[in-house]
Amino acid sequence: MSRKFVGSSSALIQILLILRFSGFKAFIIFRVHYALSAHASKLGTKEARSEEMARTRMQGDYSFQRSLEDQIWLLQQRTGVANQVKVKWLPGTIIIRNGRRLAEEVRGNTILVYAENRREAEELARHGFVEWLLNQHTKPYRNLINKLITLFEDLQYENKERIVDMLTNLL
Repeated sequence: MSRKFVGSSSALIQILLILRFSGFKAFIIFRVHYALSAHASKLGTKEARSEEMARTRMQGDYSFQRSLEDQIWLLQQRTGVANQVKVKWLPGTIIIRNGRRLAEEVRGNTILVYAENRREAEELARHGFVEWLLNQHTKPYRNLINKLITLFEDLQYENKERIVDMLTNLL
């Protein structure tokens, strides 16, 4: 045949048809298919390879996310705080706070892990859980201190307004 094959799948179909009508055995057809598959994977287009890599990465990311959720669930069961904490793995996300890049943070009842390395992400998820757990014990004290600060600010505002009123009357 003088016709060029456009893609590996059309080439495989055309070769299989030629081999079928030639009377070749099935194992030869398998060998041709295997050889074409190996050749196509080496010479595949960038788009096909990047799509496959993205699909594989997404499947791996989903299973790793599930693994982190399972680890946090187990920690919750051990500590008796079942189903209160969520974990999200957001590899590659860049968050800068106070001039430093965060690897993880706890926001409310969610642990956000930004590390790309999976081992590091697992360790940071556990670290975030401990941080969340300690925050639960310090929350009443923070609430009390914040209420005192608000009360003090209100009193100071009232005192300042009295002084401003008095000075305004003098002028």
